[in-house]
Amino acid sequence: MDSSPSSRISFFLETGAVIHGPVEGRRCGIAIAIPRELWPSITLKLGTVTLPINMSDPGMCARADWPACGPGNYKLSLACGEITERKIITVVPQLFTEAEFNSIIQDLKDRLPQLITSQLQECGGLSDTNLAVGNEPSIEQEFAKIQRAVSGTKEKLGILQLLPIIQRECHHVLVPRHELRKANQARKPDISKLPQAISMPGNLFPSGALKQMFDVTVERSFETYENRLVKAYVQALQSLMSRLQARLEAEPIPHIAKELDSLIGEFRLACTRAFFLREVRNPFVSGGRVTMVLLKNPAYRAVLEGYLSLFKQSSVRLEEPALDDPLKKFPYLYQRWANLTVIGVLLQVCIDLGYRSVSHPWFQRDHKGLFLPVMKEGEAGIKLSCPITGKVVSIFPWKTGTPRLALGNLELPPAIAIAIYAPEKSPMVLLFDAKYQVDEDTKAAAKKTNSKTNTKLKPAKRGGGRTLSSIEPMREDIAELLHGIEKGRAPDGSREIQYAAILYPGNRKQITSDLEALAARPSERAALEQSVYDVLKLYLS
Repeated sequence: MDSSPSSRISFFLETGAVIHGPVEGRRCGIAIAIPRELWPSITLKLGTVTLPINMSDPGMCARADWPACGPGNYKLSLACGEITERKIITVVPQLFTEAEFNSIIQDLKDRLPQLITSQLQECGGLSDTNLAVGNEPSIEQEFAKIQRAVSGTKEKLGILQLLPIIQRECHHVLVPRHELRKANQARKPDISKLPQAISMPGNLFPSGALKQMFDVTVERSFETYENRLVKAYVQALQSLMSRLQARLEAEPIPHIAKELDSLIGEFRLACTRAFFLREVRNPFVSGGRVTMVLLKNPAYRAVLEGYLSLFKQSSVRLEEPALDDPLKKFPYLYQRWANLTVIGVLLQVCIDLGYRSVSHPWFQRDHKGLFLPVMKEGEAGIKLSCPITGKVVSIFPWKTGTPRLALGNLELPPAIAIAIYAPEKSPMVLLFDAKYQVDEDTKAAAKKTNSKTNTKLKPAKRGGGRTLSSIEPMREDIAELLHGIEKGRAPDGSREIQYAAILYPGNRKQITSDLEALAARPSERAALEQSVYDVLKLYLS
């Protein structure tokens, strides 16, 4: 998040270069532009944690340290006497574009659960249910859906028409706040603040009367349930358009790409002119609420109908609590996305080779329909067999070692183990271990370590963060997999784990003869699926 020009808070690197905001997984400095004589009164909080203030710096700003944080929204509060400032600092995933982030979330919510269910039915599973699961919509169908929602139709307004209407008649609430005024000008003095006013230095006349008093006033706030719904709808449409753009890059259709670019331009302009959206910061949590504003205000009602139409309950869904806060839980969701991508490829290989479903305990049913819950350790989630070769394949969650935590102590999903049982042969295991955390290239890290610290603050160049070519899988993850491969050796020297792969955001790398790192990103999805497909087909044939 960029600091506003009037903000007293700015961020800088160890070298002294000013940056626009904290970077995922890295510490940085916080500069506080307050006169030196007020430094002892500074209180700076990150959430509920008070950050120590460095007052020994000879510069013009007090300083504090921003800790290494994962993606998410963080509340930073500054208080110093009458000076107060509150900021929401957004830390975004460093190695993923906004379009890739949106694509992963959309895949988890819709595409992957639908795809896996459809593939399992093609293998003969879920035969006891009349589940209608369609294939992924074509580019033309997806564009038509987006166009209706954005531009509208003859019978129904789109978001381009609704946002100006809502901006003119935006629902708001009045929020009380305290303001220090001359005592004789206070309209509604807050008696509870009287002791604080009396204790303020120089705030009493010789007669004992107050000079200034805390007055209660109100200010308009657009932070309402209805406006959060509008913003959620806008973000959902933006996510769908980003996903369609990614599909068009892989499967170009020039006239649709041109129309989509024009539509995105109009959409962004309408969002820019809807000023109330900038004041809505809290995430929208759908609790099934229907307020009187949503019922009686035609524009808000149209947004509600559009949102429900866009996200109507699927007949199959992914039961994943982390999707309620996707930015903060993105490391977990990324690894879940990679795991489900591998499962989808495995089922496609089984379809092509004639495998049939034996069991699928990972699929459960409730009053809303089928859902995929969080994977449980120790049980085969899906089991299939081949009537031709007699081979049986099972999918297990596999913990490679000590559970690794992301920043923020979020436990990450286990690896996916594909166990293959063939008649009169030892079982084989193919291991796919998704990892969000990465190491920096050793040469790049050494270069950074040798750089000198500059105490002057100066603007940093954009694009100075990690790149795909400068990262590699973490050494601990590689060591754990190699140890697991060696540990699984039988007395005759054969190995249980025949192949292992680390799925991570960087480029593809061959680590050993039977361990490689695969690029797992939405923009590289086709290459990832093909690599996994080739390996699985080799062992399952």
